[in-house]
Amino acid sequence: AGWEPDKVPTLWRKVEIIHEDKKRIWQADVDYILNDIVFYPDENGTAYVCITAHTSKSNWEPPNTPALWAKKEN
Repeated sequence: AGWEPDKVPTLWRKVEIIHEDKKRIWQADVDYILNDIVFYPDENGTAYVCITAHTSKSNWEPPNTPALWAKKEN
């Protein structure tokens, strides 16, 4: 007790469960690697490709950070 993620966030990292049949939606505080594909702002949104590995932060949404994300070409 006392070591829960919300009480000691430096000890924890968010882990995504990615299902092959689901679209991956961009989220803050997630580790993204080169060529990860996400949709923003929701599954009907624009697809983006990660061009720089990083841990996402609030205000680093794909349309706002061209150094990290590029619109996915068809």
